[in-house]
Amino acid sequence: MSMLKSRLITTVILALGLYLIFNLSKSTYDLWQRKALVKEAQEEKKEEEKKNRELKGKLEFVQSPEFIEKEAREKLGLAKPGETIVIIPPQEATQSDVAEVLPNWKRWWKLFF
Repeated sequence: MSMLKSRLITTVILALGLYLIFNLSKSTYDLWQRKALVKEAQEEKKEEEKKNRELKGKLEFVQSPEFIEKEAREKLGLAKPGETIVIIPPQEATQSDVAEVLPNWKRWWKLFF
């Protein structure tokens, strides 16, 4: 009877030990996976912070008086008080201004023959 009791206690302790080892290894694996997720999230955070800094710099540039004046002059055709805007009509291309467009093989032929 005592031998049976001893084996029963040993079996229970062994089962409990295996259960604890299984749970500990599962927890360790979960922790390892979460560590990888944290590292990935930190890298993503760094990327987003970099983009944020770039966008803040761009916003600061776009809000600068120099940029606003340049855009007003170029895109809206505005001028400062006292300035006169002169618009020169585009010249139409004449037949002599337009270079004759030939295929490459004809240009090479003319070059050598």
